Amino acid sequence: TKPFYNDLCAYLSSGPIIVMILQRENAVIENRKLMGATNPVDADEGTLRKKYGISIDKNSVHGSDSIENAKIAIGYILCSIFKTFFSKLFPLSDFRIFTFFCNIILPESNFLLTI
Repeated sequence: TKPFYNDLCAYLSSGPIIVMILQRENAVIENRKLMGATNPVDADEGTLRKKYGISIDKNSVHGSDSIENAKIAIGYILCSIFKTFFSKLFPLSDFRIFTFFCNIILPESNFLLTI
């Protein structure tokens, strides 16, 4: 993992989040334009990070930098949500359906995850 990963995860999970999965041509490039530069000081006017970012490590938005990384993030987020939901509905059942969902369906995704 990258050296900033644990701090990033702690910050992103420190309050409510909105998870979006975007699908469009050039989704990564277009979303990164909307987010702006990682450092809010360097971000263009009108970008999310310029408007809402506090610092380079608290820059208000996280988006995948590639389709490959988006697939990983989508799998992680959706599997976490599904596992929580599934375990509340069926607390004593096994997780064969959950495992199928996470290992078979999600890797075929062509979406971009933005948090």
